[in-house]
Amino acid sequence: MKLTSSCLVCNSEFIYEKQKSSQPDKKTCSKKCSYSLRIKTRLEKHDSIVKICKDCKNEFDDTSKKKLVERCRPCINAGMVATRREQGSYQRTDEQNKKVSKTIKEKYESGWNPNTQEHREKMSNDMKLRWKNGTMKEKSRKTFLENWGEEHWTKSNRGKIFLSDANKGRKFTDAARQNMRQGAARRIRENNNHYEKGIGGRREDLGHYVRSTWEANFARILKYQGRSYKYEPQSFTLSDGKTYTPDFLVDGIYYEVKGYWTSSAKEKFESFRNQYPEIEVQIIEGIQYDELRSQYRDKIHWEGK
Repeated sequence: MKLTSSCLVCNSEFIYEKQKSSQPDKKTCSKKCSYSLRIKTRLEKHDSIVKICKDCKNEFDDTSKKKLVERCRPCINAGMVATRREQGSYQRTDEQNKKVSKTIKEKYESGWNPNTQEHREKMSNDMKLRWKNGTMKEKSRKTFLENWGEEHWTKSNRGKIFLSDANKGRKFTDAARQNMRQGAARRIRENNNHYEKGIGGRREDLGHYVRSTWEANFARILKYQGRSYKYEPQSFTLSDGKTYTPDFLVDGIYYEVKGYWTSSAKEKFESFRNQYPEIEVQIIEGIQYDELRSQYRDKIHWEGK
């Protein structure tokens, strides 16, 4: 039986064939309009009812029209992904790849551009929000543990081998090296995020990362004195592209804690002094550190000798 109907999306009339009387009436004229109607219906909000998810047992709001939903959205998505993987839906044939490629080319040729400024800003804001609220970090950690056996893929043996092979013979420009140095310094300042072996590490009583036991003890002395400080608060760019980052900022004065001077560190500090003569930096070396040790060793948790 052939019937005539009007499409609920584009309002055009179309003819379709109904095989059985029990078959529901067709509401759209094409697959494209069908998808549009499906998305529109899914986004419609109705009165919500709080339910318990059948799978994860967590509460969720059922905002559907008929109130027949039994699972929360994350569990529904997880179920669909599992079904696609089981059926091999994620594995495309060469014919399917060619079809997808042809469709995308046609869309670009017609003027379609998904990479607009508005689109990039939206993606950027979404990613920033996910990292800020911890969602992205937790998802990444979960994925790395499942696929790599470590909290970050770069810590796994497989990841280390991959990075080693990828960077063999690679030469970084001076600009790239400067960006990496500045990025590492920023991560320490903002996130206490630093991967280093030895005595450097996060001290729980201080609540932040330090590079040495001398720096840890100096920070404890400042806390004991009731003085507020910032650890590695700012990086200064030098004329050769390198950066110098003082250890502490206390009451407007920078402090550099040095138990041992390497030749490169000394050259960098001298360059900083010459280029930024107006900035005051006090050095805590062996003599000054020995005086602090004799005065505060029995008053704070002293690390090392």
